Amino acid sequence: MLFPALLLLGGCFLRHGSGDDASDDFVPGDAGPITVDAGPIPGDAGPIVDATPPPDAGRCRPAGPLVQACVEGDPAADFAPGFLVQFDDCHCGGVPRCDVEVSSGTAMARVSICDEGLCRACTGPNEVWCPLPDFDVRAIESGSVPHFELGLPPGDGQLCQTVGSLGGGLCAFPGHAWDDPEELCFPATHVAAGARVPLVIAGEVSCAFEPGPCDAELDDATRTIELRPRLRNCDEGAPTWGCVGASGRLERECWTPELRDGTYTVRMNGRTLGELTVGADAPAGCVDL
Repeated sequence: MLFPALLLLGGCFLRHGSGDDASDDFVPGDAGPITVDAGPIPGDAGPIVDATPPPDAGRCRPAGPLVQACVEGDPAADFAPGFLVQFDDCHCGGVPRCDVEVSSGTAMARVSICDEGLCRACTGPNEVWCPLPDFDVRAIESGSVPHFELGLPPGDGQLCQTVGSLGGGLCAFPGHAWDDPEELCFPATHVAAGARVPLVIAGEVSCAFEPGPCDAELDDATRTIELRPRLRNCDEGAPTWGCVGASGRLERECWTPELRDGTYTVRMNGRTLGELTVGADAPAGCVDL
């Protein structure tokens, strides 16, 4: 059972890159207020003390760019259904908020930053929970362009999807499986417990393709991570990822869910590609596919 998620991106103050090599201009829907307070996470600098009220006090703005959406657990389990959205947005002590509205089986969601202050550095949190009324919602979109399409994960696992390119608006979402990438690269040095890990898929593809989203499904019982990168085939004036000529080398970051200490087997298309060690030093490197 699938429920894609589309979320609105807006301007970002002192904005970072999203870590995605594609153009990630994603737009969430509108909603009646369902306010989610992710709680304060201290940054690396405190707020500036000033008698003047912050310019955005009591106000909200769209958050962005979005990086990943995750769903976890078993729909039969006793927990509130929904998805966790991570975003890359420089804000000062703001409160993330996700508003969701469901109509005729389609959910529209919008992630916002509210009540920002004034400070010299970026602060957290950079994620927010977006509740859904039930698991029967099939589509989450704004207008007519979805951005996340998440199936159900294993009973004790988690399924996360990294955003892909919006393209020229002519690409079917979410795209087909990338069956023949040439390389998988593991991150360098030490991976700490609780981290989300970017695994990089790379290969030569036609300029007719756009990057699609990438699923990373964690089965905690078997300690396996299944990667499902996608490509979107479409007819547009020019590709958004810098491809020139007939083909080009495409790299996609597939972010995992949060991982505990231990060793995980990384698979794609039913094939074991290597192991990822969390909580201990391990050599980085790339696997020739």
